[in-house]
Amino acid sequence: MIALNLLSPKQKEALRARVVYAMLERLMIVFVALLLASSVLALFVKIRLTEGLSQVQTRQILSSEYITVNSEIRQLNQQIGRVEALQKMAVSPSALLLDIAERTPPGVRVTGMDFDVKSKSMRLSGTAIDRDALLLYEEAMRGSPFVESLQSPISNLFQKENINFQFMIVLDTDAMRKAYEPSL
Repeated sequence: MIALNLLSPKQKEALRARVVYAMLERLMIVFVALLLASSVLALFVKIRLTEGLSQVQTRQILSSEYITVNSEIRQLNQQIGRVEALQKMAVSPSALLLDIAERTPPGVRVTGMDFDVKSKSMRLSGTAIDRDALLLYEEAMRGSPFVESLQSPISNLFQKENINFQFMIVLDTDAMRKAYEPSL
């Protein structure tokens, strides 16, 4: 086989340079195309990540709102518990006052009552027309379901008539609470 070379070495070099240049050009086009495709892919990934981040932030906001609401509910439950405890401790004196009024015989007038809830005691003072009325009232008060104990100083009996008396009474607060609880 005979090889004929119609091109001069300069032209050959120029042609080789053109071929290399064309290859480089194609490689550059492929590189730019790949770069463009990866940029578009990166843009889509960024959009998805942004959406995911916004969802996470939304959940976080809802979570923090849940924590806030949950702590408010916990505080309200504690307040309700305190109110229930206070209601269990509540003592209504109205039943006691009615009992005292019903047990007061004629000739005895109650002039003062001092309640001390902490010591569960009451000081009852008044006047009686005579000793018999005072002793009758003392016995009536000892029979009250709200009275645990009653102390009557001996000085209550020094006078025969127009007696200023004073009783120290220890109250049965359980009986008072039972009278205070609403019947169902």
